[in-house]
Amino acid sequence: PIFDKSLGKFLFNHYKILCAVSQPEIEWIKSFDIDENKIKLTPNGIPEEYLKKRNGKSFRKKYKLNRELVILSLGRLHKSKGFDQIINVANNFVGVRFIIAGEGDYRKELEDLIKEKKVNNVALTGRLSEKEKLEAYAACDVFLHPSHYEAFGIVVLEAMSQGKPVIVSDQGGLPWVAGDAGLVFKINNSEDLKEKLLGLIKDVKLRKNLGLKAYNRAKKFTWNKITENLE
Repeated sequence: PIFDKSLGKFLFNHYKILCAVSQPEIEWIKSFDIDENKIKLTPNGIPEEYLKKRNGKSFRKKYKLNRELVILSLGRLHKSKGFDQIINVANNFVGVRFIIAGEGDYRKELEDLIKEKKVNNVALTGRLSEKEKLEAYAACDVFLHPSHYEAFGIVVLEAMSQGKPVIVSDQGGLPWVAGDAGLVFKINNSEDLKEKLLGLIKDVKLRKNLGLKAYNRAKKFTWNKITENLE
């Protein structure tokens, strides 16, 4: 806070244009009494190629997912990503598999928590290649991102490019990225997370509806459109 209000405010006023990746970030910059005309929305994006439908069969076969409903999470394994919240609620869901993809120094803590909670429906895949990542998005039924803070949350957009409904925490730019294509839960609120998960698990029509909205929203965030706006 000391840096933000001193040197941070000076730097914001020093530049002619400030690029923000989401609407919530614009509101944060405005709180420094910055001229709104200096702030431009230049969100993160995805390659247009990501919008091509992938086949998730090989990913499901590799992890023996069979006909189970799959909830995918993906990102760096770090405490800030909130993956422990998934493990804490996983035992409440029968016939559902939670896949957490990614690598990082928090893996050991997650593995210990899985043992402590005696959870048998959560799998950690480790790092995925670019091809495997897109196939994982295609293979899942719902994408869940329970992060404690994200200015944007690019993995949410990537999942949406494969037409997947998303559930995100109410932190940072995540609700803005999800838009009308997903559900938002209160961070560190297990009951709210369970309720949102249950809503999508039980309602196939809702999943399809949100998945279609997700794909259409993802089309607005391709790099060619973003760079044209930036230029």
